[in-house]
Amino acid sequence: MKAWPHPPKTVAAAVLLVLISVRVSFVWATCESPDPPNTAASLPIRIDGAKLTLAGDGAVYSETVREMFPEDLADLVLNNPDSPDVRP
Repeated sequence: MKAWPHPPKTVAAAVLLVLISVRVSFVWATCESPDPPNTAASLPIRIDGAKLTLAGDGAVYSETVREMFPEDLADLVLNNPDSPDVRP
């Protein structure tokens, strides 16, 4: 996971809990900072305790979603990216 080099003072976030199991949660998070440089991110995230795994960008996006999520959930995320069942 990459850290912001200069973390913003304010971050607004919306998170949709897609699936929770005994030890792992699967969410879609949308985060925005109104502070310059107006950074934003909207992506699937896997949470294992204190460990966060974020989907990769561009060409590795589908591959990383399939690595992070169970097959049926990965299919839902990849085939319905704008669905309210997937994104907040």
